Amino acid sequence: LNEMPHMHFFITCNVLVFNPSIGKSLTGVVNETFPSHVGVLVHELFNAMISAESLRDSGLTFDADLNEWSKDDTMAPVAIGDSIKFTVDKMHECNGLISLECKEPIII
Repeated sequence: LNEMPHMHFFITCNVLVFNPSIGKSLTGVVNETFPSHVGVLVHELFNAMISAESLRDSGLTFDADLNEWSKDDTMAPVAIGDSIKFTVDKMHECNGLISLECKEPIII
């Protein structure tokens, strides 16, 4: 442009900052249940999992016949779509994707 070596571009973008830390409480939605863990989606984007050990420590039991986790005292099942509160225990990053291992689940 007029023999000037500089070009200027104006760029706009939307940025989502997600910065969970170990020990932080988060809320997500259950998206899958297995005997080994419950999968949770946080902010409709980030994967989290709660291990069977953490689920049992929080008073949940897995019923193999019904293929579901449920509270020991109420027998209310943990269903896909349920909101669940939990504490971040570990974080993993691979190729720019974040996944969380969590504990202390509370069904909301």
